[in-house]
Amino acid sequence: MSSARPVRLARPNPAGPGPPAEAPPVAPPIPPAPRVERRANTFAARRARFLALLYVAGVAALFGALAGLARAGPRGGSSGVTGELLLFGGVAAVVALVGALVALGSAPRELLLSERATIVVRWWGHRVTLPERSRLRVSVLRRVPAGVLGGVAIETVEILGGKRRTTLSLDEGLLDPPPDR
Repeated sequence: MSSARPVRLARPNPAGPGPPAEAPPVAPPIPPAPRVERRANTFAARRARFLALLYVAGVAALFGALAGLARAGPRGGSSGVTGELLLFGGVAAVVALVGALVALGSAPRELLLSERATIVVRWWGHRVTLPERSRLRVSVLRRVPAGVLGGVAIETVEILGGKRRTTLSLDEGLLDPPPDR
């Protein structure tokens, strides 16, 4: 024999349908987020990658040439030369790495421009916040004309914003105000 299960029957409310439900309280309006304009630093970043690669290849070629000359010499197979080559190879690797980091570090990936701040997104994602564009003093230190690596001239600019001074390689006109619409 199966056991009886309790069943709940819906019954009408004798008092009536009840008072109407109140609307939830209205939250104060959220101010709109500031408009952020993303400007990619395409050609200067491409040039920085090319220069870093060229620098590393040059150091590797010099190391290879000097290692070949050391091996071809009269003491080429001795253990002293091998140790010196390892030390020289380590120094060459450090010099190549530092040079590549300097070349890549000068050209940020992009700029984020808003009414409140100018944010420079560095090569590895590090963000540097500067004041808004109107408070920045920008001076062009050097201008490289458009060439093989890109169709836009590249400017090395010095940006003074507040207490911070930053030198960057940027595509020409990257910090210019947007055109009026």
